[in-house]
This record gives sequence, structure tokens and C-alpha cells, in this order.
Amino acid sequence: PPPATNSQNRNECHQAKALTPPPSPLPRRRSGDVAGVKTIILGGDRGTALAAEIKSSGDPALVSLVKPGGRCDPCLLPVDGVPAIEYWLGCVDGVAECGKGPASVFVTHAADAKDDFERLPDLAPSGGRCTAVSNGADSAMPTPGPAGDLLLALEEAVGYDSHVLVIDGSFLCAPDYDLDGFVTHAVGRGKDCVAYLDVDQSE
Repeated sequence: PPPATNSQNRNECHQAKALTPPPSPLPRRRSGDVAGVKTIILGGDRGTALAAEIKSSGDPALVSLVKPGGRCDPCLLPVDGVPAIEYWLGCVDGVAECGKGPASVFVTHAADAKDDFERLPDLAPSGGRCTAVSNGADSAMPTPGPAGDLLLALEEAVGYDSHVLVIDGSFLCAPDYDLDGFVTHAVGRGKDCVAYLDVDQSE
């Protein structure tokens, strides 16, 4: 056959491109969309190092916070009488882009901390505002760590069909932290964004 002309090559290239659809972006929250950005709060940290430090202090009020198996889950520690995780849930409530309810907000936890987490009204198996997800690890097993908790939550409960806000529940948010502004920036930018606090160890 005769060699193809430049015009034919351009037409074939155009047709080939037309047959390959571009990748679809993740869904953006629209007015009335109850799903929005899903949230995962990583609460699987057993706090064993913290528990050992508390035990060594000998303070009865603090020692009472240590759970069987040497746990002292950071996100369950009371702050002004309120479990630390409730502060993060309050922040998520204030984010317009984030979905609300047990189909949109998930909290990971150690297997032997299940009862302690589900005892909180917000994480109750029925009627709670978020879904508790066990990482399957108890005191006799190594913890999966934040990455393991995240992957397990994505595969077992959350899925990969939406943007996801990931929060490390081992740390407490600042009272005036603008989580709404951060999420709005991240979704508008269309790329992964990370917020962290740089602590000056010299102080």
C-alpha cells in the first residue's frame, strides 16, 4: 500500500485519542450532596509508651486512665472532661465539604479497644454519628501503624470513590484550627495536601 500522508497520520492519531477517554476526576461536592469528602480518623494508636510513662508517675488519677493490656488510647483521653476525639469530630462538623454521618466519617481503633470506642455515643453501633473500624490488632499483636490502619479502613469500609480527609487522632487539634479552610483549599487544588505542626524541640 502507498505510504500514509501527513494528513492521514494526523486523522488516525486524532481518532486514537478520541477512543481513549481521559481519566475521570474524583467527585466534587455539589449542593445537596450528602456524601462529600469522607473522613478517616486514625485512632489505632494503643498509647503503650504513654501508658508506661503514666504508670511510672505513680499518680493514681493518671494511672486509672491506663486500660487492660497496657493501653492508653490517645484519642480517648479526656481533655476538660471530653474525649480528645470529640474535638476532631467537632472540627469535621464545621467543614462544608465533608460528608456527615456513619457513611462518611470513620474511626479506626485497636481490636481490644472496641468496647471503649463504641461506648462513646458518637461511635455507638446504632445511632452513632460515625463508624468504628477495628484494625484487628490486640495486645498480643503488633499494631499495623497509621499506614496499616488507613489501608484497612479504605479497603474494608470507606472505599476509593471519593476524596478522603485523613486525621491522626493521636494528636489534638488547636481550638482555632481552620480545618474547613484546609479542606476547601485541598479540594480546589485537586492534589494531595498535608497539614502538620512543626514543634520546636529546643523550647
